[in-house]
Amino acid sequence: MGRDDVDMDAALAYLLAFVQAHARSAAQAHAARQDSAMDEEQWWAANAPLLEKVLDPHAYPLAVRVGTAAGTAHGAAYSPEHAWDFGLGRVLSHTRCAPRRPGAGREGREDAVSAGVAG
Repeated sequence: MGRDDVDMDAALAYLLAFVQAHARSAAQAHAARQDSAMDEEQWWAANAPLLEKVLDPHAYPLAVRVGTAAGTAHGAAYSPEHAWDFGLGRVLSHTRCAPRRPGAGREGREDAVSAGVAG
């Protein structure tokens, strides 16, 4: 990684937090599917009228567009597999790409976004 031991420890903690959060989210999604006893198509058919009432496409066009695109792509409101693949790539990229400015100490480090190197 080209990082000092303290940064490598922080990177590991960051990665482990991502893994734990993803595991909880995936388990909750699985439990919700089991509890509802409905497949995705049945759930959407049952809940679409309520969602249409509370998510006004004129008031929230971006949310409606993004939610519709994601739902169509995943065939579900949430895809644990897609979230894992997308998130893990970002976590690993970020932990490797946060350079220090030459000559700067720990407090002088820029994060990857402000340094312009985040992928």
